[in-house]
Amino acid sequence: MGLRVLLVDDHGGFRAVARQLLELGGLEVVGEAAGGREALAKVQALRPELVLLDVLLPDMDGFVVAERIAEGSTRRRYC
Repeated sequence: MGLRVLLVDDHGGFRAVARQLLELGGLEVVGEAAGGREALAKVQALRPELVLLDVLLPDMDGFVVAERIAEGSTRRRYC
């Protein structure tokens, strides 16, 4: 199997097309999220290797989500 991917975008149509393309390319889409808070919860639950993240989300800036994911990864790795 390919990399485990989480898709994060508030547009359902984009997520559907992206999922198809990624899966055709051999990647495993393990989940989808439409907002930042949902993405953070799914990162914790699903442990994807790659997160494809929209920067304009309805509830939280994508850059903030990326920072929080990175901070969590650092703590898990070294604690």
